[in-house]
Amino acid sequence: MEKLGIDPKILIAQVINFGLFVFIFVKLIAKPFLAVIELERKKDEERTLLFEKVTRQEAELAKQEAHAREKIRKEADMAMAKTRKEVAELKKELINNAQLEAKELVDNVRASMKESQAQFERELKEKLVTMSVIIVKNALQPYLDEGMQKNVNERILTQLSNQNLNRYES
Repeated sequence: MEKLGIDPKILIAQVINFGLFVFIFVKLIAKPFLAVIELERKKDEERTLLFEKVTRQEAELAKQEAHAREKIRKEADMAMAKTRKEVAELKKELINNAQLEAKELVDNVRASMKESQAQFERELKEKLVTMSVIIVKNALQPYLDEGMQKNVNERILTQLSNQNLNRYES
């Protein structure tokens, strides 16, 4: 072996050195390094699991949010429908009340007009009677005595009363 340029003592020393290197590398460097790599792999798996879990939760939350929005929309639609119905009922009630008030006003105005008409007719009758008496008195005074004038006045008053009674009965 010496002819090949290999010294057996050096070769044995190198093999022992290489063995010690492998032993030290495996015990002190490789195991901790592999432990760190394994720890990182586990962390990656946990991150992946957490990411999947978060993704599922986000999907579930989005689904719940959509469901809640739909529920709120339905409730809002129901509230709007209820409000529309109440407004329609209130509108009908207000219209009915307004019609009743208008009818009362018309009835009151008619009654007031009838009363005014009756008062006007009474005043007209009184003036007509007064004028008739004055006309008879002034026109017929030279031709009639006092008793005859009373009889004529009574006859005129009776006829006017009968005409007014007949007019009211019709």
